[in-house]
Amino acid sequence: MLIKIPDERAAQLKALADSEGVTVTYLLGRFINREIKAGRLADETPGFRFKPKGQGIQVDIDGLKPQIISSDDARSLAKALENAASARGTFLDMDASGQPEVGRVGTGIYLKFSGARGRRVIAPSVAIDVARQLRSAAEAAE
Repeated sequence: MLIKIPDERAAQLKALADSEGVTVTYLLGRFINREIKAGRLADETPGFRFKPKGQGIQVDIDGLKPQIISSDDARSLAKALENAASARGTFLDMDASGQPEVGRVGTGIYLKFSGARGRRVIAPSVAIDVARQLRSAAEAAE
């Protein structure tokens, strides 16, 4: 989905992002996170659903086959997403079949489950949100 905004507002957003040394996407992510924290927006990322299921987490990501992973694997995945988003780490490939792979692709971060077709590429600011939501689901499963 693309959002059309007036050129003047786009220029203002770009100027603000430049002055803070971030991208416009990151700036918008910060705004959305502020609204989540204030309770005006649910802490959910469209296309990503994480439900506690027994001692594990059902991971349902649009475009990928649903998977069930352990709470520990959910935490490892969250850490890998954060590391990739901050460029501290760039790759996670869990040993168990069906477990996630995380890496960088251009300025984005990809998430792929072995044995599944395709991968999901997200912005670093979205990866941070997904990591937080994975941790929350892991806590709820225990």
